[in-house]
Amino acid sequence: MLIFNDQTRGRLTDSIKKYSRIVAQARQRGMNDRDTGDIVKAILGDMLGYDPFFDVTTEVSVRDPADHAVLLDGELKFLVVIKAISVALNAAHLVPHRHTHAALC
Repeated sequence: MLIFNDQTRGRLTDSIKKYSRIVAQARQRGMNDRDTGDIVKAILGDMLGYDPFFDVTTEVSVRDPADHAVLLDGELKFLVVIKAISVALNAAHLVPHRHTHAALC
């Protein structure tokens, strides 16, 4: 079980409330992949602490299909595949895990 300090717990709780409203509105409006990606990028920054301008990029070349990559110090940490918020996800949307080498474009 993860244990968070009070400041982190408060930030996560506030962010969940904030993004729950944003996601609900986005779903009602039928936002496309690109707009959904903007929400995901903001969540990666606000909730997980990644710099959305420097750590999260779409400018990466990988063998697997991915919309965003999170890089720290130029090293690929993980890939994010984004679908329109109204798309019901299933196992076919998952990117198989393998050691993927990324190159900045």
